[in-house]
Amino acid sequence: MSIPWEMIAEQLRVTSQIKTLTARDLIKLWDVLDIEDMTRSWAVLEEALRDITATYGDISAASAIDFLESAAEAAGRPSAVIPMAAVAPDEQVGSMMRWGLGPLWEETPRPSMALKRLAGGAGRLSLQPGRNTVLDYVRRERIRWAFVPQGTATCPFCLMLASRGAVYHTEQPRYHEFCDCSITPIHEDQDVPQVNQDLEDEWRAVTAGARDQRAVWGKHIRETRGLES
Repeated sequence: MSIPWEMIAEQLRVTSQIKTLTARDLIKLWDVLDIEDMTRSWAVLEEALRDITATYGDISAASAIDFLESAAEAAGRPSAVIPMAAVAPDEQVGSMMRWGLGPLWEETPRPSMALKRLAGGAGRLSLQPGRNTVLDYVRRERIRWAFVPQGTATCPFCLMLASRGAVYHTEQPRYHEFCDCSITPIHEDQDVPQVNQDLEDEWRAVTAGARDQRAVWGKHIRETRGLES
């Protein structure tokens, strides 16, 4: 038995929703902060970021456990206790915040860029517990996993990872800001989602004979998916 695509699609939907809700909560807070006097707003923002990433981090981890349990059942695997990965530690949240606010200290401050950075970083930290829960599970069970893209707006790099199918075992997935991709356990070869199989075929067709395969792939994806260069 294989893992139904509907299960994977639902996990991708939850991933995207968590990213969206994280950004929404951050924007609401940003609108009432005194951005011009960040020394006064710093503590408020940092505490809020900890709360936001912890709240949605727990949700993402719980969702990952539900997904893994359902996937294991669908694949005919014995049930197992699946630990919930921890939320992002305070020091990681603080480091992300300092990086995100960097544009505010430039000669010409860029508040919109600072908000964009924070939204991307906070979304990544909110999704981190769920992603780590899945990764811990596949490592512990010693099974393969595949990188699954969200949709047509996925970047060339993520689509390249997805095109490789179920070749991953213990590797650490590479997620970027605003990435809403996910990973899924591959118990059997038939578990590899069709989207990954299609991307593998596309990669081979596009990069055949190319010296710089990643460059050719990137150009192809931007042109065919309407992505910005």
